[in-house]
Amino acid sequence: MQIETSKRTTLVILIISVSFFILVPIVSLAGGLVPCGGCEVWDETTGKCITEEPECDLCGFLWLIKNVMDLIFKLGGIICFLVVVVGGIVFLVAGGSANLLATGKKIFLSAVIGLAIILLSWLIISAVLGATGYNAANDWYKFEC
Repeated sequence: MQIETSKRTTLVILIISVSFFILVPIVSLAGGLVPCGGCEVWDETTGKCITEEPECDLCGFLWLIKNVMDLIFKLGGIICFLVVVVGGIVFLVAGGSANLLATGKKIFLSAVIGLAIILLSWLIISAVLGATGYNAANDWYKFEC
């Protein structure tokens, strides 16, 4: 029983470590969620802003929504991949245990369902906009201010 707990702890630590190294660069890219109201060019020697970004308006809010949505799609794909890996590891480690085999299958199935929900949400939005007569239904996620 002690050995199984040790393996589980090692697996959890490994998954958290890998997740950290995968997710930190993506989350750090989220620093520019809104392209307004900040400093565009920063002078590190003086610690002052050289070029200011434009003031925030409705266009900045739309960019925020787009950037958050892009971040959610990226994180959703990475989390789905990690969950599939965890499900595969549980499935492989199960050996002859019916409970662990069932758990591995549930984890894998949940990841596939989650990815399907993410992709279907994109498809549903495109279909609804197309059905309502929106001209750019295929490019609804692209915009210019």
